[in-house]
Amino acid sequence: MTDKFYVSGSDGVQLYMTATGPQNAQPILFIHGFTQSHLCWNAQMNGPLAEQFRLLTVDMRGHGMSEKPDGFAPYQHSRLWADDLKAAIDACATPPIVVAWSYAGNMLGDYLRHYGEDSLAGIVLVCAILSIGHTRPPATEDTPVPIVAEDIAVSVPALAEFSRKCILPTGDQAADIVKLSELTANALLVPPHARRGMIMRSEAYFNEYASVTKPALILFTDKDEMVQWDEFETARNNLKHAETVVYEGIGHMPFYEATERFDNDIARFARQVILGEAA
Repeated sequence: MTDKFYVSGSDGVQLYMTATGPQNAQPILFIHGFTQSHLCWNAQMNGPLAEQFRLLTVDMRGHGMSEKPDGFAPYQHSRLWADDLKAAIDACATPPIVVAWSYAGNMLGDYLRHYGEDSLAGIVLVCAILSIGHTRPPATEDTPVPIVAEDIAVSVPALAEFSRKCILPTGDQAADIVKLSELTANALLVPPHARRGMIMRSEAYFNEYASVTKPALILFTDKDEMVQWDEFETARNNLKHAETVVYEGIGHMPFYEATERFDNDIARFARQVILGEAA
């Protein structure tokens, strides 16, 4: 059975969460990426991981079924994202392992900056980025970026292509079509002002990650069209104690494209955290 509920994030923004699995098991909190939602983790929430661990998801502000405040400012400031993640972590009851995919590496970086690592059992970075607006100038209110355009004739095809780059074909054509449709629909649920506000940020979290001492796992792939290989090198160079695993022939969504392997890696890491054996 999956529990569905809301928690109050920064400024009272209502954040949608789901939870499943044994109440007293090690919690694992999954955070989706830019323009996505808790639906990304359906395979995990409905699979064998949920028999062993307490699995939770949270929709970022502006995403999925969470509240979508107006304007750019509610999506730009580090403390807002940190407070949102704190609310989700507090809902876990005991320190969770936080699994951050893609853009969520920034959200976790915000949390580490403002709250440190004491309330975490461990972290897993999945094709994650540790900065935004750092290696290239951030967008402004007027920068012409198709995926954040107000004009749906511009944004819809751009978001469809953005979604296509998130996955490589798995061989199950019907399932891939459904997943691509889901990704595009998720993206369209995020208002243009929220999308733009998020890419207007300019932050780097290298020091925050370099200070982490809790167990860490970095999962990366070699066919990712969204996040470049240098992001893996950045994560590895800053989380020097982390275990690193590279999936060959897999794109930006290993939890979908290689579900069994991904789940096994998460379960193995979680058991090591519980036993105090993880990196």
